[in-house]
Formats: sequence, C-alpha cells, structure tokens
Amino acid sequence: MRQRQMPKTEVGVLAGIAVVAVVAFLPWTVRSSFAGVSLTAWVLWVLLVGAPAAGLIVTLRSKGE
Repeated sequence: MRQRQMPKTEVGVLAGIAVVAVVAFLPWTVRSSFAGVSLTAWVLWVLLVGAPAAGLIVTLRSKGE
C-alpha cells in the first residue's frame, strides 16, 4: 500500500511550531521582558494562539482543494 505524503503546507506549520518553541526557551527570551512580562511568556502565548489557528487555516484550505 502506498503511503500518502504530508502536504508541504502542513510540514511548514510543523516546522514553524518547532522553531517558535525553540526560540521561546533561548536564554535571551528569559531575561528580556515587555510590559512587565517575560518574553518567553509572550512567545508561548503567540504559539498557544497561533499554532491551532495556522493548523485550522491549512486544514480548511486543503479540504477545499
């Protein structure tokens, strides 16, 4: 049985999530702060909101094709 390939957009979303997760735990994000909140918290919040949103967008676009 032939295995289906993952679409490049989904690979891009997964790679983006991995990159943002790595950036969130770099030493300079822990020491930096914006509006009294650590940059790590801001980056993780963006990941919390952005990852599902990007996944939904990619899924809905691929279903339409």
